[in-house]
Amino acid sequence: MGASPDDTLRRPFYFGSDIGPLLGWHHEAASGRRGDLGVVVCPPVGHEYIHTHRSLRHLADACAAAGIPALRIDYHGVGDSAGVDEDAGRLSAWTDSIRRAITVLKNDLGCERVGLVGLRLGASLAAMVASEQDVACLVLWAPCVKGRNYVRELKTLHLNACPNADLAAPGLDIEAAGFVYSDETLSALSSVNIETATPRAPRVLIVGRDDLPDDTSLFERWSAPDRRVESMRMSGYAEMLREPHYTRVPREAIADVVAWMSADACAPDAGAPVARHAYDTVALLEHQGGGLREKLMQFGPGRRLFGVLSEPRDGVAASRPIVILANSGSVHHVGSNRLYTLIARALTNGGWRCLRMDLSGLGDSVIDEGDRENDPYTSTATADIVCAMRALKHEYGGASFVIGGLCSGAYAAFQAGLALRDEPIVECLLINPLAFYWKEGMSLEVSPTRHYKHWSWYMGSVRKLDRWRKLLRGEVELGKIARVVAERLALLVALKMQRLRALLAPGADKAAERDDLNRDIGMLVNAGRRVSFFFADGDPGIDLLLTNARRTVKRCTAKKTLSIDIIAEADHTFTTRERRDELIRRVSEHLRERC
Repeated sequence: MGASPDDTLRRPFYFGSDIGPLLGWHHEAASGRRGDLGVVVCPPVGHEYIHTHRSLRHLADACAAAGIPALRIDYHGVGDSAGVDEDAGRLSAWTDSIRRAITVLKNDLGCERVGLVGLRLGASLAAMVASEQDVACLVLWAPCVKGRNYVRELKTLHLNACPNADLAAPGLDIEAAGFVYSDETLSALSSVNIETATPRAPRVLIVGRDDLPDDTSLFERWSAPDRRVESMRMSGYAEMLREPHYTRVPREAIADVVAWMSADACAPDAGAPVARHAYDTVALLEHQGGGLREKLMQFGPGRRLFGVLSEPRDGVAASRPIVILANSGSVHHVGSNRLYTLIARALTNGGWRCLRMDLSGLGDSVIDEGDRENDPYTSTATADIVCAMRALKHEYGGASFVIGGLCSGAYAAFQAGLALRDEPIVECLLINPLAFYWKEGMSLEVSPTRHYKHWSWYMGSVRKLDRWRKLLRGEVELGKIARVVAERLALLVALKMQRLRALLAPGADKAAERDDLNRDIGMLVNAGRRVSFFFADGDPGIDLLLTNARRTVKRCTAKKTLSIDIIAEADHTFTTRERRDELIRRVSEHLRERC
């Protein structure tokens, strides 16, 4: 069992760096129960940072509940911290982020001793820092022992997306699962070998993966009379690294890690005062040559909702709406491939305020109901958006809003636009929506959207010569094609019948009325709210929209109350830099043109 959300105080804050502010989350027991040991939680980078965010938050909570204050950080250029992938000196910036976090734990948060716990590349970074300065204990979970092997994994991911890439080309940047690694970064990573980074820690725990054979090289290399090195194989690694909406928190492994760290710590003092620290919740930073500031916001019931507000350093035009971005799937508020952080900062450079927020049960908006955690189509989304708008109106007075998001964030924005008739929402900005309606009990594997995905794939295949060759060679299952075509015909007939019933007996079919996309888009537009779509070319959401609401889309497009912008050669989450930049440019231009 994990710690209850009420057992832990979580405080977000910024701390210093020579090259820009860093984000940290301080986790401490609400009772004030703490010993002499604190830990820095060192995450992976890239897509593994995105996938493990939830599990590492649970790890920090479990540490706090055991009386071990934890500082969970975003390295420079990662998550909510300053910087971007392409900045120089990534490896040194990441290790420097850990060093600064150690200083904060000791000097500002009152921890006499500090340990490090790292996952994947975060474990490697923790080992490098621990080879330079004393730490109380060191936990390496599935460490990347040799950097060249890690770089090989990154290049494999790059080739999966770009099979014709020439990896031998000098000065090549690669893109692995939506994140950019410069040639300089790859060279620095390739030089890492933590077998030679002897840790200055009396106790070391190496946690092996449960999906690969044990690698004992690090254990053998580091074992010494004055250093107690232990190795454990723990379950749950593969589930922790799955896509965010499928990830599972490895609770047993977390409990074992915390128990190991607690064994050598002073017994927690139930009467110890909660650490007092001047938490800096506003940071100034540079982004693409522009100056902006970001503010950490905790709001809503019990201040459990969380978001990061970007705003121009020198103020913003009062007439401009505030943009609110709701979670993309179960990814926390930085967005898939860090897309939301990049969009928010780009919009802010153009003079807009932008809040990237976590809905209840996602990211850093913690809830009590464990079974509701990590639900991308949460039933509380509209209420959460209301809380965000109230917090922003309290801060900025008579604000109006553009509500948007990618995928399930688009769904949340669409539903909020429909439900909040009396709120000053001026636009719903929908990026690759895969559903406009969601009912309790539906799943991502089995939903009406599945048909549109299949149909879009087959329609794309029609334009590809190699797919016709496979068909002629008998390498395609005709039965699958027949089923998709049959589903298509059934869908079109059902839509025709639904519209016919609505004409013959208005209001009689409540279910049809509720899920009528033609009607609901019309309601949004009639309420004075613009509806703007941004689609990746070939995304199934295009077919979903035009199949269900072609008539209204055509009429509203002609009146310029609805727009559709299609980004060529992009995928659903814009995993390549060029396509991300194109989306950001078009969204920025669209908003600039409307004001």
